[in-house]
Amino acid sequence: MGANKKESGKEYSSNWGGRRPGQGRPKGATSVSKESEKTELERRAKEAGTTVSKFIHSLLFSEKN
Repeated sequence: MGANKKESGKEYSSNWGGRRPGQGRPKGATSVSKESEKTELERRAKEAGTTVSKFIHSLLFSEKN
């Protein structure tokens, strides 16, 4: 029982959790997609003659009939 510690009446093993090799999202897995999305947003905003934030705002709150 030396590997366990008591905290507020519950036992927790020191072997639980932590980092495991090969687990999780690979580094850089989404950066290519996000960069291309950002570039596309910047391009469209420039074509519309506005900033990216104003372009997104207009997309979100424009009234469509």
